[in-house]
Amino acid sequence: MIRKVLYMTLASGLGLMAASAQAAIVVYSGYDEGAAAPGANTNAAESAFLAATGSLDIIDFESALPSGVTVTGGTVRSTPPGAPQFWGSNVTPGGSFYLDFRGDVTFGFDAPIDSFGLVMGGLQGPNTISWVNSLGSQQVSVVNNGGGSGFAFLGFTDAGEMISSITVSSPGDFDGLDDVRFGRIGIPAVPEPATWAMMLVGFGFIGGAMRARKRQPAKVRFAF
Repeated sequence: MIRKVLYMTLASGLGLMAASAQAAIVVYSGYDEGAAAPGANTNAAESAFLAATGSLDIIDFESALPSGVTVTGGTVRSTPPGAPQFWGSNVTPGGSFYLDFRGDVTFGFDAPIDSFGLVMGGLQGPNTISWVNSLGSQQVSVVNNGGGSGFAFLGFTDAGEMISSITVSSPGDFDGLDDVRFGRIGIPAVPEPATWAMMLVGFGFIGGAMRARKRQPAKVRFAF
């Protein structure tokens, strides 16, 4: 099942079947239509994502890529060709650079991840993130993106999965992306069946001992 956390005036759900041993995919999406910089919806979605994932690695295009990460597609720029709401721009505080792209940008990870999110600007069409997990191909999109330009945050957690490639798509339009967060949050360990059996046996012994104590007759001592 996919659960979406939305920071917009309109929200919609998206369902996927998930294996019982897996956590649900959770999507974080916030869109500020027509904005020339990240606004309340974008910032709220990003904050919720970071609160759920904790400390993740970041690609801000201000320096070399982190070790074990590749980016295929796009061009790093410091100045957008036009207005930021139509082209995107840098969003890193105190930074200058961002990735300008049209079509697809693919991120590769030598160490598999299960969480990914980014800020996009210049949205004028369907913007998606795609990946493959143990159930097959998955895709999430910016919710309520009517093609009216602006900025958005889009991210997801797919806890416990081993994802080595992420594709960000903007068909037919030039967009910018920045502050790409990625990493692993994992899932809580689930006891093995044998462990559950041992625990149940132990609880049984404890319960039996408690019942036996209750059945013993009380001993009365007399003092002379």
